[in-house]
Amino acid sequence: MKRLVWLGLLCIPVTVHAGEVYRWIGPSGTTHYSDGMPPADVQRASRLPKSAATAAAPQEKPAVVLYAFACGPLCDDAKTWLGSNDIAYTLKDPQSDAEAATDLKKLVGALEVPALKVGDKSFKGFDPNAWGQMLSAAGYAIGKTANKPAGKTK
Repeated sequence: MKRLVWLGLLCIPVTVHAGEVYRWIGPSGTTHYSDGMPPADVQRASRLPKSAATAAAPQEKPAVVLYAFACGPLCDDAKTWLGSNDIAYTLKDPQSDAEAATDLKKLVGALEVPALKVGDKSFKGFDPNAWGQMLSAAGYAIGKTANKPAGKTK
């Protein structure tokens, strides 16, 4: 009798529900992954199999560090540009922080600001095009202001 019970249990089909994962891009350009339905106001949404979504999950972006101080319009434009592109960054002031000064000198060869570090890449000076390319290559979503100096419009 026990054999019949075990045999009967083995004959029951076992199904595994992998589940679905949804991917959508929010209004700020951020890509979201969720096992719940995307909000109704999202226009670009797609449904992914769970295995594909796991493989496509975004990698952690490298840290962004801005070396700057009150250097005038150039540093102000650099900060504004990063803010207008929703880039979270750490501000290091080489004038008041000896460690930041040493890091900056190793990074770009001089104590010149502004300087941007994204992961292991760096750029001395403020150039929206170069910064946009460097940040895009690191996985950051750069908006329409990437190729224009901060505060300037058409």
